[in-house]
Amino acid sequence: MFKKRFLLALAVAGITGLSFGNLNTLKGLVSAESTTTATTVECTGGGSESFTDMPANSSTYATQSWTGDNGVAWQATDARTDQTLTDRAIAIRTGSLTNTSTISGGIGTLTFNYARVFTGNSTLKVFVNDVQVGADIDVTSDVSTPYSVAVDVSGDVTIRIENSGNRTIIDDLAWDCSDAP
Repeated sequence: MFKKRFLLALAVAGITGLSFGNLNTLKGLVSAESTTTATTVECTGGGSESFTDMPANSSTYATQSWTGDNGVAWQATDARTDQTLTDRAIAIRTGSLTNTSTISGGIGTLTFNYARVFTGNSTLKVFVNDVQVGADIDVTSDVSTPYSVAVDVSGDVTIRIENSGNRTIIDDLAWDCSDAP
């Protein structure tokens, strides 16, 4: 235990610029740290996907893969890349959008904008770690519609948005950090 406190004291002294001449201040910092009993989960998972780094515009439905915002890798199946909503947006026919690299730090709230494109209605389903969150989303309008769902999942996360029916465009995907322990 002494070794841990000593190493922590060295680190605190180096970061804060404390000298070892002021051991009472240093001792207080170490004591305050060592008496904390609650487990704290640090958030590193807030992020977004703007779809600006998708492959070049294509009107062909295919599997699209790219590394997007925050270094997160994505894959969209049965998708095209030539549509816009706020800016570039992914258009999914009867496929899905999934992050293929893990998002760490959990998700508190997941948001995105969506709209019907061309003709025909469809249904979106949102999954986090293969569990559906929120109710099915009926896509019936060609006007941009915001969506938000409280997820509150901690740890490593995968997001999957599935579309069935006709074509739907998705843009401005974002998530904030989870407060879940």
